[in-house]
Amino acid sequence: SCHPKHVCTNIPQGVAKRIKRICSDESEYKKHKLSHTEHFVDRGYNREFICTEFDKCDNLDRLDLIGDPEISFNIEKEGKARRIPLVLDFHPSYAGATRAVNKHKHLLDLDDTLKDVVSKDNIFVTFRKARTLGDSLVHSRYSRTNPDNNSKPLGNINCGKCNLCKLFLSENSVKIQSLSTKQVYNINQSISCEDEHVIYVITDLVCKKQNVGSTDSTMKLRFSNHKSHIKKKVNSCRVAVHYNQNNQKAHKFRIDSQAQYNATLALELKVTLVDKVKPEPWDTPESISNKLSKKEAYWQHQLKTFESDGGLNIRNERIIANKRAKVN
Repeated sequence: SCHPKHVCTNIPQGVAKRIKRICSDESEYKKHKLSHTEHFVDRGYNREFICTEFDKCDNLDRLDLIGDPEISFNIEKEGKARRIPLVLDFHPSYAGATRAVNKHKHLLDLDDTLKDVVSKDNIFVTFRKARTLGDSLVHSRYSRTNPDNNSKPLGNINCGKCNLCKLFLSENSVKIQSLSTKQVYNINQSISCEDEHVIYVITDLVCKKQNVGSTDSTMKLRFSNHKSHIKKKVNSCRVAVHYNQNNQKAHKFRIDSQAQYNATLALELKVTLVDKVKPEPWDTPESISNKLSKKEAYWQHQLKTFESDGGLNIRNERIIANKRAKVN
């Protein structure tokens, strides 16, 4: 690897000091000392060299390694000269940088004002890790962009035409909050009412309960079925069962006309589209269903929507998905 030689040779001593500092019990120190020795040997280090580095720490006082932060603070406060690093990206061709800097340090003393500000004895060369191929390919910060189409915004896409989008779609189209844990999660896909294989969350605003569901058909059709079953008191799913059992007690929506039903139900129920499965060309209906079950299980556990957590879900999709995997 493109690392300075001293970095590789100093790693065992640094690990030995860290173990000595962390382990307050001598027996624990010896146990970890042995396990780390074997680890370094497996990584290609010489056993004798590793044992020598660890032996150097055996007689060190643990309190000295821990240090006293109060003492360190007082030393800095008293005006101890601050060291000034010259930081360079490491490269084998920079091996002479330290020699070059040390050779010309004396030039600072030629300026009476500068030498009082910067002491030549406190300037040194140090190296940081050079940029790797992995750093170029993978970003440390997650980018909130749509991988399929950068022009499409993430979150719920409101068509503004169907009843689902006009009345029931959640106003916050890019986040979903768990009513159980109050944790907020980002929606990292662009999802519309016309999409198939969707994971959705129905939130009962009156009872403060949530239900995670999924559909192979379009979300527009799936929610239309939900509304129909609630209105006709068909207990086809957990959402319909909940609303049919609690309509007289908690829910006040009216079914005199379709328009009135939609308007009053929209005051008590909101829908958020949180995820979807994008089928690959080689996917079968069964494999898509398995992916959908796994995503549904993920959101059930993240949002804590089971009855035991105060939600509406009873069926654990993670167990079902695992059973399908065993069968296959």
